[in-house]
Amino acid sequence: MKRIIRTVSFIFYLLLGVINLIIGLYLINMYMSSQEFSIVLSIGGTCLLTGAIACFYIAHSIGGRLSHDWFYNSM
Repeated sequence: MKRIIRTVSFIFYLLLGVINLIIGLYLINMYMSSQEFSIVLSIGGTCLLTGAIACFYIAHSIGGRLSHDWFYNSM
């Protein structure tokens, strides 16, 4: 049961990181040209990129635990 929860949380954080990365890059790229929204949406995009990095770090940590579990349980 613990392995299933770790696998589901790994997939969740990986997808959340990818979605944050895509939306953050979209906000920074598309709204830099508009004068009204450039600062607010660029800050929002930067926060989303920071969140994406955090999600990738968490997914990497969970993936490391999963690989140790699979290695030690296979022996």
